[in-house]
Amino acid sequence: MALPPIYKIHPAIGIARLGDASGFFIGSETPGLRPTGEPPGTKVPPYKDGGKIKPQAARFRVFEYVEKGGVYVVNREVSVAEKDVTKLVWTVHLANRKASFFQFNGLAGSDRPNAKGRRNEPLSKVDPRKLEIDPKERSISGKNAKPVEFSKGTSKNPATELWPDPRPSPEITTLGRLLTDGDGRLIVVGASGKTVSLPAAAPIGDYANNDGWFDDVSDGPVTVYIELKGKPVTVMPAWVICPPPDFAPHLTNVVTLYDLMYDVAAREAGTPGNLTIPANEVLYTTGARKGLAEVNKEFKKSGKPILSTYQPDFESEIYPILYRAAASMFLFKSAVGKHTTLIKWVKLASKDAKYLADRQAVLAWIREPDAKSSNSFPYMPKLLGDEPYPLPAGVIHQRVRLTVTPTQYALLQQWVKGNFIEPAVVPPSQPTKPNITPEGLDRAALENCVGGAFYPGIEVGWQSRSASIYTEPCRIKPGAPSPYLGDAGTVVKAGHLTRQMALPWQADFLQCKGEDDNSGVFPGLGLWGWWPAQRPDWVFASEADFTASPPKPAPWHRATKARKKVSWPTGFGGDPDVPSYQEMLDNWRKFGFIVEKKKNIFLEDEREADIP
Repeated sequence: MALPPIYKIHPAIGIARLGDASGFFIGSETPGLRPTGEPPGTKVPPYKDGGKIKPQAARFRVFEYVEKGGVYVVNREVSVAEKDVTKLVWTVHLANRKASFFQFNGLAGSDRPNAKGRRNEPLSKVDPRKLEIDPKERSISGKNAKPVEFSKGTSKNPATELWPDPRPSPEITTLGRLLTDGDGRLIVVGASGKTVSLPAAAPIGDYANNDGWFDDVSDGPVTVYIELKGKPVTVMPAWVICPPPDFAPHLTNVVTLYDLMYDVAAREAGTPGNLTIPANEVLYTTGARKGLAEVNKEFKKSGKPILSTYQPDFESEIYPILYRAAASMFLFKSAVGKHTTLIKWVKLASKDAKYLADRQAVLAWIREPDAKSSNSFPYMPKLLGDEPYPLPAGVIHQRVRLTVTPTQYALLQQWVKGNFIEPAVVPPSQPTKPNITPEGLDRAALENCVGGAFYPGIEVGWQSRSASIYTEPCRIKPGAPSPYLGDAGTVVKAGHLTRQMALPWQADFLQCKGEDDNSGVFPGLGLWGWWPAQRPDWVFASEADFTASPPKPAPWHRATKARKKVSWPTGFGGDPDVPSYQEMLDNWRKFGFIVEKKKNIFLEDEREADIP
């Protein structure tokens, strides 16, 4: 007798980025394919409209899995277009709990107690609800439904809504809106990127913790009620995150959020209290995540993230790591002219023993994850880490610099040995048209997000490394206990994933630019970066600047008059080349997007001529 169908929402985690334009575009739904414009959204590029930034919307779908031959396979997408669907209602709960959460303090709360306490004490301890933005749930159904707003006073029971008290001036009055497309799929559009403060609040003075300040970043669960021929079915829920804009949407980070969640599953799935890899789904037996199941099995057998038999696929598992590193030259000054080895794809994609030295040379530059830091370590990726500065007593944390994930490193080790699957085309080709699959929706959303460093990060923080908050790979478990030390009794609910992020988000966008190493761990090595594929660092304003000898990158955050670099009127700490917190707050919309202007040439675009 066949097992009953199962139903899941995909993407398991959707990303709906902030933007203040009235129109929106739908984020990537196919891995490796950039968003171009799907109805009912607008086309991109351009990423701005009338000087305002278009928000990136997240679209959610429901898929039916049926049992065939002992394993579950995807049977169909379930939408209002299907004849047996008699009812389909989406429900989303968004919240912002930043102002009542602990002050961000590196990895405090993860590997040690947080001595800094909470933001906005003592009110955060006495009555944290007065600091939270929680407009409660909103529901929507039907084809091309009229927008449903997460605005103040519009829930079923307005008295239960939470808005800061006393009120900031001006107020944040919405966290975004819901729509549906022509088949009744859910579309979540985040808020505008607004930041406000209480009248008595001090000016922004910290990259992450500013009392009396609020922004409209949010996150929360996505659920759906479905009746098939009048009978309800159970559907596995999803999550949506509404983070800051991505100013380099055509490029991705060396370590993406998908890489991180893949690594969490590879190392932790199957251990008590953590996520599981479904053993009865074709996705994990012969499908796109077959490799994940095999890597997890081998890791558990060896007791550590080391591979001996699994052969990574160069096209999907090795090439992305190397390409992202090579492409960072368009975003980060320290990478300009430094990654010529990584574009010798014919050599790197071949198992031929004569290219062994080329593969070994690449791995020799890459730090091994979770090893004790040393100033003799390889220093790639040249990015700062979760705990980038010395702790008290001069202790240097092992996460002082970002590394590839343990799973990525294990895959690279196999590649170096020649134990990998060669690509059919060198360099591997990229998709040119949409290909919608459940797993692809998950990956496309997450591979455009930051997988580290989490200081505190862009979309989510280091709590995303906790296997206990997932039900299966990439799927959040609502109601799971909080993994944050000192947060006993709190569970994963709306606002949980973003509460650890910088408040307001623009403060971190100012501070997380390239910086020199002053810790003494890697002295004399110039600039180290943060997340240049999200918040660009040094960019090329024109092709001529890129092809010049030497190349002429310019700071993404520079002030300009008629496109010529000038000094910021105030500057950060008196530095005329860096905006002050207030100047970043006033001008974030005016900075440029980094897009591919010619094949493999990524340049700054849509930047206003005069900033400020």
